[in-house]
Amino acid sequence: MKIINKGRGIHQREVAGIERLKKELPETWIGFTNLEMALPRGAREIDLIIIAEDRLLVVDLKDWNGSIESAGNGWRLNGRFMDGGNPVDKICENRRELSIKLASFLKQARRPASIPENLVPKVEPCVVLTATADRKGIAETEKDKVFPLDFFISMLRNTPERIKTLGGAAPAIFETGLTGPHWLPLLQKFFSIDESYFRASSRTYGAYKAESDNHSFSHSKNIFSEYDASDPSSDNSMGLLRRWDFTNADARFMTEAGRMEIAGRERKVIAWLGDHNADFESGVLQPRAYDDQSSVNYWEVFERRRRLRRLSEIPIEQLMSESRETRLQLLRQVLLRVKQMHDINAAHLDLGPHSVWLEAPSIARLSHLMRVGRDSLIFRQNGLIPLSRKRNPAL
Repeated sequence: MKIINKGRGIHQREVAGIERLKKELPETWIGFTNLEMALPRGAREIDLIIIAEDRLLVVDLKDWNGSIESAGNGWRLNGRFMDGGNPVDKICENRRELSIKLASFLKQARRPASIPENLVPKVEPCVVLTATADRKGIAETEKDKVFPLDFFISMLRNTPERIKTLGGAAPAIFETGLTGPHWLPLLQKFFSIDESYFRASSRTYGAYKAESDNHSFSHSKNIFSEYDASDPSSDNSMGLLRRWDFTNADARFMTEAGRMEIAGRERKVIAWLGDHNADFESGVLQPRAYDDQSSVNYWEVFERRRRLRRLSEIPIEQLMSESRETRLQLLRQVLLRVKQMHDINAAHLDLGPHSVWLEAPSIARLSHLMRVGRDSLIFRQNGLIPLSRKRNPAL
């Protein structure tokens, strides 16, 4: 199958599934990735749309390992309720919206004489499990829309099996074929991001989206980069997105156990500081969302006020234009945050212009608490180690 990427890149969790579909489905088929369907109440992100010979398939890829169970209005993974609602409900809603848009488009489009008037291709909703084949915990009312990757590929490749599983298609569709010269130009135009129906997907991180592809700060070894982000569903509230790339770290961080020494450590440190001094809640950037799969492309989002700016990003001329009293007050607030840590025998081990945030006239926050020492020890995800070993090679 030919893959056409319409967005900024395939999510790391989707790569394995996309690669298998690309290699094992017929080469005449087309797959569009990273599309957002334009709707009046907001865009709807779609992982993959497949143009098969007799139908379209709108696909949600789930790279989940472990036990999956239907639970009310959502799914649980290994007993943990997953954000985002019920995947089957969402993919069926995407199918419905896609079918409506496709019918509207074809009604206005100039069709070849070989395509009967009012004929609209069938659209199938599919949730595809790329890392597990276990569906026994999924409700019976949902199972017919949920497919393990191996079965999904073999079923699609075998026409009788595809019809048996998904149902038939109009004879005229089989005669002309959606991937042939009669239908394909029409469908390619429909899925074009130049039209009003779709746009290129901008990846989401929880409820947040990066505001730009340009990072605001990057680690010296490119192990993580940071971006301005916002939550469109909450009056564009601001966030700091940190995207990790553990492929640039030592090989041991390719394993989940190794990554857990770093991934999410800042949240644990912030929780510990808050337990020992409630004022820390207003003194540090608070976590708001994170990658619960701890993948090699781990990400996390911290909340920040829109006017709060990183010290390294504030021009010296702007700082000096503030009154002397404002500059002194900002300095006092930074020292207060450091003193609050010292009062509980803790120390910020990565304090610098990149980890100090200011908002005139009197607000200061700290970030980058991955390395925080206490009583000659440094926090790790699973405990404490001597400060003499604090120079973790990954950081």
